[in-house]
Amino acid sequence: MREWGMIFPRWTRWLSGRRVPRLLPITPVWLIAPTLASYGTGACIYLLLQFTGVLDMDGSPAEYLLGCSAAIGFAGYGWSLAIAGVSYQRRTRPRCVQTGNPHIGDEHARLS
Repeated sequence: MREWGMIFPRWTRWLSGRRVPRLLPITPVWLIAPTLASYGTGACIYLLLQFTGVLDMDGSPAEYLLGCSAAIGFAGYGWSLAIAGVSYQRRTRPRCVQTGNPHIGDEHARLS
């Protein structure tokens, strides 16, 4: 399995083989994903209200279908990007260091 996004590829001359800093891919994801997801989800809700007759439909059915496809695309891409960001964040989080004594912190459990 390749470590995409974890180690710089060899075609990046000075960075080749080094670990990618964790915040380098996570920061743009958390700036862009909520924007796309909220825009797409809001547009889907608006178009659903138009389709059900709660709001007036101003344009032709072709314009409505174009708006639906764009809204679904924005929402899908935004939510997919957010899920990928959470996955990357969980895969690259710092690991807890195990202490030498497994009973440290169990004083309450032993006293009760």
